[in-house]
Amino acid sequence: MNTLIERRQPIACLKGKKVILRPFDVTTDFELFLKWINDPDVIRYLLRFIPIYRHQQLPWFQSLPNSTDVVFTTETVTGEIVGAIGLENINLINGTACTWQIIGEKKYWGKGIGTEAKILLLEYAFQTLRLEKIGAEIMASNAGSLCYNEKCGFREEGRLRSHIFRGGMRHDLILLGVLKEEFAEVSARYRQTAAAF
Repeated sequence: MNTLIERRQPIACLKGKKVILRPFDVTTDFELFLKWINDPDVIRYLLRFIPIYRHQQLPWFQSLPNSTDVVFTTETVTGEIVGAIGLENINLINGTACTWQIIGEKKYWGKGIGTEAKILLLEYAFQTLRLEKIGAEIMASNAGSLCYNEKCGFREEGRLRSHIFRGGMRHDLILLGVLKEEFAEVSARYRQTAAAF
């Protein structure tokens, strides 16, 4: 097993068949995140589009964990850092949160990494944090993200028409949600499948 993973296993890792989610480490992960969040290909479908400067983003990561946000680094099981995923606006009274995700290493796009990372995050949200509903906002033109979120049990709950301007065009913003009981079926299928989901 990779020594990097062995060193990090005691830190409440969430391990899947292809990926591991571990707490975001500012010392090893921040520069990669900063590179991804300023890469036009990576952020093409993100709601944030202006350049992100180190002095703007670093304080937020240094404040983790806090009561309303959780961020994990996404690694392959061989120890390569490929992205980040998180829950934000966690409301323990209502049992809700929103999720976001970046797969920054492009060679891993379309390989099921995002799907599995989202499943692990949702298992954490529903089983550990005992939340009841997770939301997400996706641009309608982001077919890949819509596909893997649907595989994870998300359903369309609303649509803000012509809400986002990107690439010289206007795009709808789709509001997605998944309930704990809806995701339970997805989690069971994932855990019963020998191969990656």
